[in-house]
Amino acid sequence: MLFPLNEAVNRSDEFTAKPGSCPTADRLSPSSVDCELDLDCPGWQKCCQRWGQFLCTDPTRPKQDLRFQGNLWNATVTVKMDYQQLLSKENGLLNLTRLLQAMITGALECDVSIFYLNSWPVHPYRISTNLLILSNFSLSLYNVAPKLHLLLKQIPEVSSVTVQDVDECVHPALHQCSLQADCNNTLGSYQCVCQQEYLDGDPNNPGVNCTGRTVCSQNVQKLF
Repeated sequence: MLFPLNEAVNRSDEFTAKPGSCPTADRLSPSSVDCELDLDCPGWQKCCQRWGQFLCTDPTRPKQDLRFQGNLWNATVTVKMDYQQLLSKENGLLNLTRLLQAMITGALECDVSIFYLNSWPVHPYRISTNLLILSNFSLSLYNVAPKLHLLLKQIPEVSSVTVQDVDECVHPALHQCSLQADCNNTLGSYQCVCQQEYLDGDPNNPGVNCTGRTVCSQNVQKLF
């Protein structure tokens, strides 16, 4: 049995909902995997409704009001637990994510948002889980990683912890750059810059609303 550093908080809506938004109907290209929650879908896919069905689907970029504010890290935590036995239990995977959320929040000693991505078996009798950790700007990779590595000493059931930067520009679900902007990855975040031939329509939110330059032409009539 695993023992979290603090009591598990019921934030299921947060860490079972993966980043990004479901595409509009005309852009939806679902897989054949049925689902009820994003948690049921592999990797970055979300559970999206289409024609009365819920199917795992590649996400599109998030809405503006859902933009991540803070630093984003990718963490993989391996615990000593049998994968098949976990799946055989009702809400087994959900309970695991709740437990990991409690452990990570306790280790970092601050409020963070945690998003589940995927879990897979590791021989013998271990489970690795990939998570996204969204922290405020005061937490950098250099203080997040050492704190999470303490889980190896404090909780015997934790056998491995890795933490690394996320390239938001690679994943449409993690950035809001306009199609007419260049996305530049930074440590913990990213930057959007409108391409040279476009104007930034919202300097307070750079690179999100890039518009074409207005070219005014004037006919000059020659006088004879």
